[in-house]
Amino acid sequence: MAHPASGRKCTERINFGKCVEGIPNGTSASRILHEITRRRQALEDVLKYPDTSTSTVMNSLHEYLVMPIRDVLSEARRPLKLKFKWTNFTNPEEEQSVSKDSDVDQVAFLVAVSLWLVEHAHMVFPLYPQEDDLNEDKMKDALNSLKLAAGICECVEQRPKSDYLDLTVPVNQALRHQCLAEAQMVTINRAVNKGNKPALISQLAHEVANKCISASTILQKCGKAVEKWRLFLMFKGELYFAVARCFQGVSFLEENEQSGMSVIVLTIASKHITACLHLAKEYVKLKPKAKHPLTECSDFIWVAKLVTLKLEKSNRENSMIYHQRIPEEAPSLDEPKCLVASTAFNFPLPDSSG
Repeated sequence: MAHPASGRKCTERINFGKCVEGIPNGTSASRILHEITRRRQALEDVLKYPDTSTSTVMNSLHEYLVMPIRDVLSEARRPLKLKFKWTNFTNPEEEQSVSKDSDVDQVAFLVAVSLWLVEHAHMVFPLYPQEDDLNEDKMKDALNSLKLAAGICECVEQRPKSDYLDLTVPVNQALRHQCLAEAQMVTINRAVNKGNKPALISQLAHEVANKCISASTILQKCGKAVEKWRLFLMFKGELYFAVARCFQGVSFLEENEQSGMSVIVLTIASKHITACLHLAKEYVKLKPKAKHPLTECSDFIWVAKLVTLKLEKSNRENSMIYHQRIPEEAPSLDEPKCLVASTAFNFPLPDSSG
């Protein structure tokens, strides 16, 4: 899901044999039509369950995409009764889009699969679990799913243009940025758990924040329909700026014994948390309604608590031990560091044999 109030991208079941007229029974084209129906329904079914294996979903997607749908439909009687109906994931309450173009249907399935991969990643590895729950295999599964989702979004950006909002280039660019940001969030989770240097964690979080803000900027082109999603991305951007500042402050105190600098940096982190609280209030006001407030997300709870604890520690140690002057301005963040990239997804060529 793009954000807590967004939904899956869903379609209505189609029987190609009944919707496509003018193709005699028993012919090769007729058999291919039945196979298209079977494969499309199989793909619909696997996308209903986020606990399905990634390989099963990707195999089902490949099997549908290689079907020579356009070639078979070219032999059918006109006008076609075939209609592809899809929901819009940015607003599940919106009326379904309807198309007679099989290319649009295939692109819609690409978007549906990318969203499934995001949901699958969230299910197998919720961010910031208790230490006992940290599982390297699940973490790797989530990371690979998010990178593959980003690759599929990139493929959608290169497919024929569509007028349907959630199939457009800007929306899928934003979703790609979000997938990569969430993949990097997984690496941050691991880095924190492994006790990596605070300066590195700060750089990783800086990259996440930049990607979220970049995605929110892209969505400005798409109007009010994606405003709730845009606010969510801004919330995440502010949250990970808080993470970046928090670990920068920890680095100043624990690695460099610069408590005064640590205090001003952690004060900036707390201001990012305040910005998150404001955005969360604005987010709640917009439809569709989210099941849970953004401030109940596990990463927000973890970051807000951590910033408070580290700021208290820096203030305490500065007043009791170091007695350093607190600067009026905080230094800039270090350059962001990116550890993730999209996994390439290539749209397969149709298989004329069916």
